[in-house]
Amino acid sequence: MVFHLHKQAAYAGGVLTFVTEENESPLGPITFIVETNDPRRLIDWLAPKTSRGGKRLYEVQPPDDP
Repeated sequence: MVFHLHKQAAYAGGVLTFVTEENESPLGPITFIVETNDPRRLIDWLAPKTSRGGKRLYEVQPPDDP
């Protein structure tokens, strides 16, 4: 799984922002490459479903790949 984060937002200490195009982050994105046997669980752990108020609806443990 590969995903990108907005470098300026991450550096500023604000909310992390996912980007879909490399040019969305003027300084270039921070790129993560993650290998897992359970990508759905990884996604739920990194970006869980939330209520309208932004609170997590449930807690998910990270994948326990060896």
